[in-house]
Amino acid sequence: MDLKDKMFLYGIQFGTRNTRRQKRLFIDQVCTVCKDKKVPVHVQQKTSSLLSVCNLIIGDPDKADTVIAASYDTPDLALFPQFCWYPFHMQKNREWNRMHMVIEACLFCLLMAAAIFLLAFYRPANPVVHVLAVIIGILLALSGIKVSGGLPVHISYNMNSASVAVIMDLIDGIAETGKHVCFVLYGEGTTSVEGVKILKEEIPGDKQIIFLSALAKGDYHFAIHAKGTAVPDILQKNLPEYEDHCLSEQQAAQSILALYPKGIILMSGDRDGRDLVVRNACTRKDMDVDMKLLQKTEDTLYELIEKEESANV
Repeated sequence: MDLKDKMFLYGIQFGTRNTRRQKRLFIDQVCTVCKDKKVPVHVQQKTSSLLSVCNLIIGDPDKADTVIAASYDTPDLALFPQFCWYPFHMQKNREWNRMHMVIEACLFCLLMAAAIFLLAFYRPANPVVHVLAVIIGILLALSGIKVSGGLPVHISYNMNSASVAVIMDLIDGIAETGKHVCFVLYGEGTTSVEGVKILKEEIPGDKQIIFLSALAKGDYHFAIHAKGTAVPDILQKNLPEYEDHCLSEQQAAQSILALYPKGIILMSGDRDGRDLVVRNACTRKDMDVDMKLLQKTEDTLYELIEKEESANV
């Protein structure tokens, strides 16, 4: 299987990783692949009454010269069709989230109002029509409840299937080489940092991890890091339209770099003034993928792994 095949596998066949069952099926698939490739995989799990977090640590992090990580869970559907995600501009994200919540609340109210009318007030003389009205009312009420709980995105390439496909393809390329590299697929990374929090129990916070974010499309490649972090030269040399982006202390404190200060977030996206933006994130329009861009990213990561391996021999 090449990278394109893996995009189909993890972007469509296992493309929805929203519920516990969907995540379990995905985890079983990854574990099966690793077992077939004779690559060690450790399932790190933490469960509470409110949240269940599961991380996959592939390889030995203690021996690894390079650690590459990505979130595997997929987001809820954004009902606002032009939804944009600003990774490091919390105020703009709040504005977009506020619009989404208003649309969600309006849709919920409309569905529930229609359901209440059909179930409580509509009394047609024809009993067949009455039964149909009750059935439709129940369906509308269930739809309203589902909308309020969040609808899954059935195809989500940028968030986060492209990163997963790259990691799984790198595992294929490295499995038989004996290279000291560790890959992490962490959960609860789309709306929180809970997966990265428990990852610190296995991989110390002073380790440099390359976190893969949205990689499927965009005019620019960004290497995002905190002040003082050494970014490998190969990223700037190999990635097209590369931009180095150093976060302010406040921005770093609100991201996963607060947990791994030496980490680097690698992503592709666009510019909106001075801000980084991923357009059509979490929407049904997140179906485009620039395979040449994605392949170039993977090739660069593979070259980085080889370079760090040779440097530590």
